[in-house]
Amino acid sequence: MSGFLDNIDTSEVKYTPNYGVSKESATIRVRKDIKKRLEQMKVDKDIKIIDIASKVLELYLRE
Repeated sequence: MSGFLDNIDTSEVKYTPNYGVSKESATIRVRKDIKKRLEQMKVDKDIKIIDIASKVLELYLRE
């Protein structure tokens, strides 16, 4: 049983040089920023991870 997408003709599809895939998504950048900040906070103070996560969440929710 074939699906409706199996019969699509792609012979007319051309490469578009203007299309560029971003190197990383916004989600990945945010995760990197959060991870970097967590590492800085761990170095700054000797506190538990749950305290750090709570602080980051609090700052994020304020924005």
